[in-house]
Amino acid sequence: MKQQQLFLLTCLFITLNATKTTAQSKIDSLKKVLKSTSLQDTTRVIRLNRLGHEYRIIGDYDNSLSYGKQALQLAQELNFKRGIAHSYTNIGNIYMYQGNYFGALKMHFASLKIMEELGEKKHVASSYTNIAAIFMHQGNYPEALKNYAEALKIDEDISNAQGIATSYMGIGNIYALQDNYSDALKNYEASLKAKEASGQTKDVTYANTYMNIGNIHYKQSNYSEALKNYNTSLTICQAIKDKQSTASSLGNIGNIYHKQGHYTEALKNYTASLKIKEEIGDKQGIANSYNNMAVIYEKQGNYTEALNTHFSSLKLEEEVGDKNGIATSYINLGIN
Repeated sequence: MKQQQLFLLTCLFITLNATKTTAQSKIDSLKKVLKSTSLQDTTRVIRLNRLGHEYRIIGDYDNSLSYGKQALQLAQELNFKRGIAHSYTNIGNIYMYQGNYFGALKMHFASLKIMEELGEKKHVASSYTNIAAIFMHQGNYPEALKNYAEALKIDEDISNAQGIATSYMGIGNIYALQDNYSDALKNYEASLKAKEASGQTKDVTYANTYMNIGNIHYKQSNYSEALKNYNTSLTICQAIKDKQSTASSLGNIGNIYHKQGHYTEALKNYTASLKIKEEIGDKQGIANSYNNMAVIYEKQGNYTEALNTHFSSLKLEEEVGDKNGIATSYINLGIN
């Protein structure tokens, strides 16, 4: 079984809670509205940025970046500073997803500067959060913590409970990456309290906080607490119909049962997770599920099924170019 990874929330400026189906519907509507008018005004900038955001949700980064740049060009022509700042943020988010961290930081710092000039404290805090997330992905934890602290300070000043929750989550993620489990848990708990104070407990961020807490307990081999938190996360994810996080929760629950030697229950949860990943087309996730299931089959003595499942995993890992996964599959299959 592959080592479990922390389900880290990057906490970008715009939370991606919408489903791909909803996003595609919004794209069609926005494109229709844009086509119906030729007005080059601030409303068009807002719509172009929104269209870029919706394309990002469905993973079409080329179109997302294209519309983000169109929005930026028009906003600059109109000297629409708020539009310029939001365009920088959207472009920065795309660069972040593409792994272009230098470009992402450049965009988010540019957005931060404008938002500070405009006195938009909430957006200033969001910029610090985005910058912190990028530094975290680069492994620059001191700078990440510094920027999360800046965001947290501003959000506390303006009583933005959602922003407070996001910053605590990010800080908790950094401590978790450093194996500082005590401080990670402390910040995750603070994030939960902030979410509860905001009344926003029916979203994926709230669910993922429980998932992260479960991950910490898993790392500490405290399986009963891990299972408790994973089940809470699963209940929330199912209620809000977030398929990706539901699949992650089921996979995590499977890992617990695997560790405890309850192979039938482990396989049941891995299979349920696999089904959802197939529905949403998550090839990397499908490969991970196959790997986990194959190990269970081996321990149950079902070597034919284990071999077939390992081959299925290898095929997908080669498709997505997961070098580490391919290497693991070769080892599992006894291929030198």
